[in-house]
Amino acid sequence: TLFLDSQPATSEEIDKVQVNNVRALPGQYETASSVLGALAGIELYGRPDDYVQTLKARTESISDADVRAASAILKPESQIWVV
Repeated sequence: TLFLDSQPATSEEIDKVQVNNVRALPGQYETASSVLGALAGIELYGRPDDYVQTLKARTESISDADVRAASAILKPESQIWVV
């Protein structure tokens, strides 16, 4: 199933995205510049101070029901895609 398809994402697809996102987390904070960018984002968007430390747990806690609820709200056909 494609994520932009009319069919809902499968549990396997959701799991794969979660695993990939979690595995990518360490690389997102490898340089001083990327850490500074994360801190700036925390301040800019009013995120809690432990945002980075809790990102893995929050990513893993996204359920199939959460994805279905989001897909009911977010419609790709009404978005503008810039490539």
